Amino acid sequence: MPPMSDISKITPDFSIQWCDSTLEFESQIYIDDPAQNDDTLLQEKLRQPLILLETATTCVAVSEVYWAEPTTVSVVPDRPAFCMGLSVSPLAAAQYGYDGAVNRPAAMGNAVFMAPGKKFTGQGSTGTFRTIVCSFETAYAESIVGSFDALSPAQLERALDIQNSLMTSLLFRLLKEALRPGSMSDAVVEACGKALLVEFAHWLREDSVLEGPRGTLTPRHLAIIEEYLNGVHGKLPSVAELARACGFSERHFLKLFREQKQCTVAQYIKSFQVNRAQTYLLDTDLPLKEIAYRLGFSSPANFTAAFRAATGKTPGQVRKGPKAPADPQ
Repeated sequence: MPPMSDISKITPDFSIQWCDSTLEFESQIYIDDPAQNDDTLLQEKLRQPLILLETATTCVAVSEVYWAEPTTVSVVPDRPAFCMGLSVSPLAAAQYGYDGAVNRPAAMGNAVFMAPGKKFTGQGSTGTFRTIVCSFETAYAESIVGSFDALSPAQLERALDIQNSLMTSLLFRLLKEALRPGSMSDAVVEACGKALLVEFAHWLREDSVLEGPRGTLTPRHLAIIEEYLNGVHGKLPSVAELARACGFSERHFLKLFREQKQCTVAQYIKSFQVNRAQTYLLDTDLPLKEIAYRLGFSSPANFTAAFRAATGKTPGQVRKGPKAPADPQ
């Protein structure tokens, strides 16, 4: 019997359906046999050839596609994968979800886990999108994470928007390696891929252990909120976004938060902004305009007013520090 590597794969690693107002077609991607990836329409959609870096266990694929009009793309992976989308066009937007619930706004730069055999659908506006997909041989991934069949619907849903800065950094590192491969590319792909799986396994177990009763905000939920706020660059997350990330309705989330933190979400966010502002003012030379932007204020004046109301001092006064005592005469 010939080795498995000599047998053409019958089931594609990724089955893709594209649909816009004028065109509908299907594409298949075979990782171990690129010669089967001869779909002319798919190649026309890609702004550059599909970039693949592959080892025995892990494959990194980078693509850039231009949508001339709103487009729907459905993907059915035959292997577990992490995906991260980056919008090249400033005004491009997308939403996604498992088939039948395509209502989650895409947060560019967050990791998305796609489970084997589950249809994943994205809907995007006009624009250019770059994606990086890191997929794994299933048995290898399950040896680290555990059976994907055992994941609950709630876990699968939460894994569509993984708030984890380490996983995001690993995907960016793999993107860089794919765009500029070198002599150590195989080692980088293996190391970063395994780190992704280990961190995902940790994320799942922590999520399961700390899930707690439905009427409780657990340490895991509070960590999610902190990570959202730490990632602010120009726009604060909405209450709806925080609630969804924690797996609660907005109304239930607001009630739990007030009961457990003894303050409103708005008060908590304002306190976070003031504390972070003090760190920026004392430990950096960032201009006030940049600090205001990083903390989600619409203008430096609004930042100054909010900071003064909370601390009784202006940002400039805090940055200057206490006046030195006068020299004795």
